[in-house]
Amino acid sequence: MVTEQSSETLLCTACVVYVLFYLLSGFVNLLTLTMTMPVYVSFNNKTGTLNGTPHKQIVTFVVDVVVRVMESVLAYAVQLFVMVIWSTYVLLPILVFIVLMSLLNANLDTVILIMVMAYNCFVVETNSI
Repeated sequence: MVTEQSSETLLCTACVVYVLFYLLSGFVNLLTLTMTMPVYVSFNNKTGTLNGTPHKQIVTFVVDVVVRVMESVLAYAVQLFVMVIWSTYVLLPILVFIVLMSLLNANLDTVILIMVMAYNCFVVETNSI
């Protein structure tokens, strides 16, 4: 049974998970930038380290593109996971209702007998009837 306290706990948990994934996304971006920064700085220098020849602009462009693609893919993966968790949270009452209705359908004969017995025991035997 879903109570007000359990729904607040579920909402709080979902918010905490969303914040953690948001922080994880930022951490992944920072980690990617930190790991690729020496390579990017090395290729961004106008002169080489060995003989003073300039680096090719295409290498700088390729490194920049790879860094941006890695950041984007990881950000989309984290956002997709957050959206799946959020949709599950939003659709949870509907899923519970579907499960309860399927259980009721599977055990309909037992449920009807219990309802008839409850009616006979509690409604018919009261003084108001």
